[in-house]
Amino acid sequence: MIEAFGNFVVGGNYIIGVVISLVLIAIQYVVINHGAGRISEVTAHSAHIAAALAMPRQEVELLVRVHQMGADRAAGAAGAG
Repeated sequence: MIEAFGNFVVGGNYIIGVVISLVLIAIQYVVINHGAGRISEVTAHSAHIAAALAMPRQEVELLVRVHQMGADRAAGAAGAG
């Protein structure tokens, strides 16, 4: 059955079979690397959230104020142009 499928796909031409195999390997490589990159992004985001949750409330309030000040300055700079 496997041999019949191989003959159907490549028609007995081994060069076509090698090319198809290389294309499939390349696609798998891209998909796996993209997934690994996404996993690392989610892990970093989760670590950031865990670090923020571990902070005392005053530190979080201070970080929120600093972030708001930066956003206010950016909005002021954008309006001044």
